Amino acid sequence: MRLLALTFALALALPVQAATPSQRLADLATRYYDAQSRFDPLTATGSGDNRFDDQLALALAPAERARRFAAYRGFLKELATVPATALPAGERLTRELLENS
Repeated sequence: MRLLALTFALALALPVQAATPSQRLADLATRYYDAQSRFDPLTATGSGDNRFDDQLALALAPAERARRFAAYRGFLKELATVPATALPAGERLTRELLENS
C-alpha cells in the first residue's frame, strides 16, 4: 500500500509536458470551429454539422455581438502565442486562416 501511495505521489510530482505548438494549434482550431458553429448554427448545418440544428434562429442582440467579439479576440490573443515558425507548412496555413477569419 505504501508503494502505491509513493508511486502516486511521485506521479503527481512529475512535470507536465507542455503541449507542442502543433498540439496547441489543433486544440485552438477545434475550439474556434466549435464556437463558430455555436455562433452561426445555420452555417454549421450547411457544412454538415447538425449539432446546433435546434438553434437555427440567429440572435444578433448587442449583448450577443459583444460576447462573440470577445470570444474572437480571445482566440486571436491565444493564437499569437503559437509561433508560425514552429509549425509545419500545412499547419501554418491553418494558423493563417484562423488569424484572418
